[in-house]
Amino acid sequence: MESQRYSALYLGHTVVSSGYSKHMIPWVVKEVLRQARSEQVTLQLKHGSLVVASSSGGVVATHPVLQLSHFSQTVADPRCFLYFVRGAQPGSHAMYLYQLRDKDMDRIRSDAKNFDGF
Repeated sequence: MESQRYSALYLGHTVVSSGYSKHMIPWVVKEVLRQARSEQVTLQLKHGSLVVASSSGGVVATHPVLQLSHFSQTVADPRCFLYFVRGAQPGSHAMYLYQLRDKDMDRIRSDAKNFDGF
């Protein structure tokens, strides 16, 4: 499969403990948005990882798809999506929040289904 690139606005991330529930996500998202430090990035699914690159082209982060535990659109803004990555510390997860253009949301959801872990 040829990997696709998506232009996105990185809104931020936070670390949550394993005790969080899906019902807490709206509050966690609000906290991330309150501290938002947005940055234009490119997302690309390739070689079993989600690669995040800065607008200058440098790789900001690489998240192996098998470490992603959740992918969801937010209720407040359907162009926003988040995912969780298993943290380095047992029982912790990092949540990353992005905003896409409307047309890219359907494409990234479709592409994500082709990888294990989503």
